Amino acid sequence: MGAYPLEWIGKRIEEIEDRVDRWLRKPSWATVPILQTFAGNNMYTDVRTSEHSFENQMACIETTLKARTDWMPFLEPWHGVGVYANLFGCEYDWEVCDYPQTRYAVTTVEEARRLTKPDWRNGEICRLVMDSIRYYRERIGDAIPIACTDTQSPIDTATLIWQTDSFFLACHDEPETVHRLLSMVTDVIIEFSLAQLEAIGSNPARPGHNACLSRSRGRMKGIGLSDDLATVVSPSVYEEFSRPYNERIADALGGVVIHSCGVWRPPIIESVLGTKGLAGVELALSLDDDPSPSTPEGVRDGFSGRGVPVKARIGKEFLPVVDRAYHADLTLIPQIAWDDDPAVRDRNYDTLRARMTELGGS
Repeated sequence: MGAYPLEWIGKRIEEIEDRVDRWLRKPSWATVPILQTFAGNNMYTDVRTSEHSFENQMACIETTLKARTDWMPFLEPWHGVGVYANLFGCEYDWEVCDYPQTRYAVTTVEEARRLTKPDWRNGEICRLVMDSIRYYRERIGDAIPIACTDTQSPIDTATLIWQTDSFFLACHDEPETVHRLLSMVTDVIIEFSLAQLEAIGSNPARPGHNACLSRSRGRMKGIGLSDDLATVVSPSVYEEFSRPYNERIADALGGVVIHSCGVWRPPIIESVLGTKGLAGVELALSLDDDPSPSTPEGVRDGFSGRGVPVKARIGKEFLPVVDRAYHADLTLIPQIAWDDDPAVRDRNYDTLRARMTELGGS
């Protein structure tokens, strides 16, 4: 276990926070935060222990902060996407590949009817998340912000618990059973998120995972939701079985930032924009970041003038992407693909900053 330059990291965090503050006071394309962050090979992978999680992330944070970036670093107790599914009886399988796999606990409506609301304190992975938060604080105190775990939305979690084809048939044939499960999942997400925030203490990173921007020490509220079915389901399914539960979480936690992979088309953009408490969205505009990215023009036309920040992963060939996405009334927060060459990283940041300034006209 190595020593970490916490004083230097703290200074870098405050420099980034100051730049973000200046942009928020007077938003413009010229001063918008530009993100690049090194996730490394093992940050979101086989992290079965708090120690492994901590060491991986600290290496990534230190590497990232040596680059030109406006990304505010934080520690995240990431132990797979099935934290809440595990509470409902889904087994974790760490052996299949790099990422822990979640095995269905439910395959039929009859089995779904028998589910009951669990207590997060009885969940193996929830306890691991809390152990990680405590371990981070033992190692670095509140020197680096800590986020809540990767929070899959209620509908995403439900399709980890309940075999997906059977779940979607039940949305049509047995909606009351689906709503009952979604309500229980929402309850435990809220309860466990509040417990995590209490354990994190005075320096939470919020909204956290997959947010547009995360801030430290109470500068921002809300939580990031991974809602990857948003670009798969129809707007009517989304508006009945996803949005109301996301809104409950937003009401309890001060807002939500919605992430979804895939193509954000006009109907689902409108459905997501109808979310009460929506604080931002996160998506990809490049094949470097998603095998089915959204189009810059679609995002530009869908979100311009709507007052919702869009954090977009824009890949390696980023200049054509921002040119196509540009609109004076679009709040676009770009994330460049990481390059292992420090000189290329800094050149990419400076090149994009110059283009954003040119587009913004200042």
